[in-house]
Amino acid sequence: MSRCGAVGRTLSWISVAVMIGCTSAGAGDDDSAGDDDTFADDDDTELGEPDEASGVIAVAEMYNEGGSGLSWSASIGGQLYDGPSPTFHRVTMEQVECVYYELQPGLCDPPCAPDEACDAYDECQAYPAGVSAGTLTVSGIAEPVVIEPQEWYPGLYYGPHGLPADLFDVGAVITADFVGDQLPPLTLDALGVAPMDTALADEDFVIVQGQDNLFTWTPGPDPSALVEIVINATNVAHGAPLSDIIQCVGPDDGEMTIPQDMVDAFPLDQLPDSCTHFDCPPSELTRYTTSAADVDGQTIRLIVRSAVYFMGGEQIG
Repeated sequence: MSRCGAVGRTLSWISVAVMIGCTSAGAGDDDSAGDDDTFADDDDTELGEPDEASGVIAVAEMYNEGGSGLSWSASIGGQLYDGPSPTFHRVTMEQVECVYYELQPGLCDPPCAPDEACDAYDECQAYPAGVSAGTLTVSGIAEPVVIEPQEWYPGLYYGPHGLPADLFDVGAVITADFVGDQLPPLTLDALGVAPMDTALADEDFVIVQGQDNLFTWTPGPDPSALVEIVINATNVAHGAPLSDIIQCVGPDDGEMTIPQDMVDAFPLDQLPDSCTHFDCPPSELTRYTTSAADVDGQTIRLIVRSAVYFMGGEQIG
């Protein structure tokens, strides 16, 4: 089972709306450039292995805090790169559906070049460059959306503001179609998912040390959808990688357990509600489907998701 980028990112994907490649079943397209990968049950990627997707386009319905309180909104966007980003976390625990990522500052000798980063394994890794795949059309949603890549940074796609909060129907085939540019033409499909339960945002989130922590939700109707829970700690400087991340991915069956060992290792004083550092990102509960294709040796991914952001509530140590 592949894991999405709690590795090599500074904030939750939900916060930046451009990341998370994880395993899921999606609706493939035979006309896609490269090899389409629907990530069904025969996916042989190992648990805890970071997803090497070089580009992600996300079609998302999101429930989070806005100017008028908690509400639903929607977004479309993403970024395409010519390679994976540097990795700043190591997997320190793997249990069942969950992985624990811990920040590991690199010590590279000799020092890395200005366009490189010293990664978690003490190796210099180049920062990827943005690459354009031309005009992007997203269809299968309320109204098709056409997005041009940003002129100032190739491969950066910003969808329009004011999208309807109910952006897609359950089971709808959502298509992302690129006309091609630096990358060749590409088409990816994934399925619309049911809205995720909002209880973690509406009520105080509680994490209790000394025991397994069970999370529950109402399952959606699509057996191919997966659910992800990400518990984010904070960091020590603006834009720096987060110190600790718990990430769990499993079937949309209504429950998931974070093991006690991971709960006990997590720094409770760095949950956002008690955050005294710089970036205090929300955690997330997300239902999603996805598909991916290999394009010129790079993995490009479409994700359709319903995400609920929640901040730290009561922590019991």
